[in-house]
Amino acid sequence: MNECLGWTGNGHCDGEDIGSGTINIFNFVIDVKKALRSTLNEFSQNNLLEGVKIACENAEGNYVLLYPEGREFNLMG
Repeated sequence: MNECLGWTGNGHCDGEDIGSGTINIFNFVIDVKKALRSTLNEFSQNNLLEGVKIACENAEGNYVLLYPEGREFNLMG
């Protein structure tokens, strides 16, 4: 994630959380839409899109699902 976001000048990975059958990767980004495109492209090129959910923390501290659209998001799975 550092390379993917870094090469686009759009942020960096801040850490991860692994457990209960999931991996959460936390990133700080400058432009959410640009980071989403870069991340989806990187995952797609490496055949890692299956089961991926991408969310963004809003101003109220809640997570909003960006990918895939129309699904629920829970930080724990």
